[in-house]
Amino acid sequence: MRESEARYRYIFQSTGVSIWEEDFSPVKEAIDQLKAEGVTDFRAYCAAHPDFVERSISMVKIADVNDATLEMFAADSKDDLLPSLSRVSLPETCKAVVEMLVAIAEGRKSFETETVLQTLKGERLAVLLTMTLPPPPGRLDNVLVTLMNITARKRAENLTVQVFDSSPDRVSVVGRDYRYRRVNPVFLRNWGRPGVQVVGMHVKDVVGAELFEQKIKPNLDRCFAGEDFSDADWFSEASGRHYLARSYSPLRLDSDRVEAALVIARDLTDHILASEALRQAQADLAHISRVTTMGELTASLAHEINQPIAAAITNANACLRWLARDDPDLEEAREAAARIVKDGRRAADIISRIRLLFKKGAPQREWVDVNEVTQEMIVLLRSEAARYSIPIRPRLAAGLPKVSADRVQLQQVFMNLMLNAIDAIKEAGGDGELTIQSERAGDGQLLISVSDTGVGLPPEQAARIFDAFFTTKPDGTGMGLPISRSIIESHGGRLWAAANAERGATFHFTLPSEADPAKV
Repeated sequence: MRESEARYRYIFQSTGVSIWEEDFSPVKEAIDQLKAEGVTDFRAYCAAHPDFVERSISMVKIADVNDATLEMFAADSKDDLLPSLSRVSLPETCKAVVEMLVAIAEGRKSFETETVLQTLKGERLAVLLTMTLPPPPGRLDNVLVTLMNITARKRAENLTVQVFDSSPDRVSVVGRDYRYRRVNPVFLRNWGRPGVQVVGMHVKDVVGAELFEQKIKPNLDRCFAGEDFSDADWFSEASGRHYLARSYSPLRLDSDRVEAALVIARDLTDHILASEALRQAQADLAHISRVTTMGELTASLAHEINQPIAAAITNANACLRWLARDDPDLEEAREAAARIVKDGRRAADIISRIRLLFKKGAPQREWVDVNEVTQEMIVLLRSEAARYSIPIRPRLAAGLPKVSADRVQLQQVFMNLMLNAIDAIKEAGGDGELTIQSERAGDGQLLISVSDTGVGLPPEQAARIFDAFFTTKPDGTGMGLPISRSIIESHGGRLWAAANAERGATFHFTLPSEADPAKV
């Protein structure tokens, strides 16, 4: 017996878990008395008599505690804890005490619950309380109660719950049976169903069979296979059409097998609609800028169109003269007629390009030959440059790959840069030239440069030329260069300017190209 007692005392003191030796005999006698008076539902009795619960706490006699208990409850000695449990109890503790009284009344052999206590310094402790009770009619004068400090775990759990429940995103945990195990309150907003109703439901019963089979089930299956991924798309839900960015994360418990999927859906509808509205506003602004610029070029464009028309008239008259001879020269007439057709097509091409620049609509990407676009704009602006005796010198590298771009937007960039170059040369006295160069850059992108020998870039203005509404022209709008930069950046390129070593300035821009021109 002495050896057994010594072993027991060694275990009692050396274990890292808080252990209490408590006498529940007075509590058992009070419960037996209530039973004799006819009380059968002790949980209901405790709810109706909270004073009995409080008295029960004071009835418990503490015989001993181990050293781990002193450390857990910040006690200097056992004498600080032996007088009463009331010193470490809190109002929240009463809920656990009620369950303990019910366990004693029902004659259970053990009892376990989570509750909250306090140290002698007033710090709250979350604990796992375990009691081992002798079977009836055993005495309850020496009951071992163990307490495990789970404060850190509960804080982590509470933080997780707060993040889960307060997240503005829709968060859910879906099991391998495609049923919701947990959802946050956002589900109520999107599907009109409270979380308690959604939990346990099959996903297809919430989102609909078609959406489940086509989009959600394949993604869940990838996640259950161990893949962590995300996607984004438009979805029709009970609350309307939404653009959702969703992430799928595999959840593993005690093995490598994925037991569930953590699905987080962020509603980006407002952001996407705002982006689309911004793109539309930018497209409208670019269109207005094009129309305004074309209006300013009316005289030059009219001259450019009149040239092929005048040539066609001349050839038509020649054709009539060849046919009016006594011996009509059909071969000469045929050649004149061919020149008429050529001139007519030239005028039609110019008009077609002008109409394209006036056209309003969403950007349309296609594979575009940059050199071809350059030549088109040289044709349109040739007369404007010729009015001031400014030569346009193209230096276009052969064999360049095509780029995925909106043709009209690229034309607008060339038009803005070329007209700026012409204006700069005019301001410098009109003695200069405009050079357009295309080449393949070192990183595989295309590099296009529009260079002039004009007035150049004053240092105090160089940093502001791409700012909206900034202009050095008396009648300028200050929108040409900002629009050009936004167009190039939307194509994945970059637009910048640099002063030339001698005179003038050069505007460079890059465009991503198809790596293999043969594939285009």
